[in-house]
Amino acid sequence: MALLTYNYYCPKLGMASELRILAPDTCLRGEVEAAGLLFLLPREGENGLSLLTEAGLGTYVEKMNTVIVIPPCLEGCFTDMVYGYPFYQSLKYVREYLGTYLPGLLRKHVKYAVAGYGISAMAALRWAHEEPDFFSAVGVINSLLDPAMEPQGYFTEKRLSNLFGEPEERVRKRDRFLAECHDGTVKNVCYTDRPEDFMKYYEEILLNEGR
Repeated sequence: MALLTYNYYCPKLGMASELRILAPDTCLRGEVEAAGLLFLLPREGENGLSLLTEAGLGTYVEKMNTVIVIPPCLEGCFTDMVYGYPFYQSLKYVREYLGTYLPGLLRKHVKYAVAGYGISAMAALRWAHEEPDFFSAVGVINSLLDPAMEPQGYFTEKRLSNLFGEPEERVRKRDRFLAECHDGTVKNVCYTDRPEDFMKYYEEILLNEGR
């Protein structure tokens, strides 16, 4: 297993950006083609390395013969600023970059997935809603979008007031957003507070669709 870091120019942002890829050695050597590719969106402002360590996701890379791509999740990656950077478009540009410079990863039979940790799950759901035929699974991990988190106070934190408004308004906005994403377009969505649970869910999809 190898962890690769790519520094590239993102035309959407007009600046340099960084991309991390965790892949099985057999795939990198060209001996075996990957069965799956997961776009893993870490918490805003994080590089994803802590998530790989704390959840032990690296063990699933070899076991599932799956590549994990960790795009840069800058603050506000789930939306585009009206008078500023198009953060969400820069996130989606990662797929274009892979297709141009690492085409071996984006093969036709590979089963793709996208998972977001925390607020980045908004970007994951939005992306899957816009390209439902591309993703076989979607993960909402430890996120305030998960209604099960509400009793724990995740959705009533004061720091979210600028983003969603007051608690009652936040719940309405969240439910409206989820309704739009779950209008029958997005399939195979897994809500969980444990990244490893999503990997097991994704593994089942790879096994079932591979039969």
